[in-house]
Amino acid sequence: LTDMDETRGNVRFQGQSNSLAAVADFISAMQRSGWFPQVELVTSKEQQALVNFTLQGNFNDPEVAAKKKAAEEAAAAAGPPPGPPGRR
Repeated sequence: LTDMDETRGNVRFQGQSNSLAAVADFISAMQRSGWFPQVELVTSKEQQALVNFTLQGNFNDPEVAAKKKAAEEAAAAAGPPPGPPGRR
């Protein structure tokens, strides 16, 4: 990696690699980590046996995401709140 910029959870990486396959492997590893659920290749350019690339994605703390998902599932399992008394 040669540069990284983050704004409100949106991350942009720039770097160099020896192949597009290595860039694809890096993207997959980032997604498997849980910290970057969405990563996409923005640009790539081969130049003198190097691939210059730009990636962008979303940064997400997997622990916070797991707690949020569990809370949403618990709320859905509990069902909607009851309506006002006396109305049907």
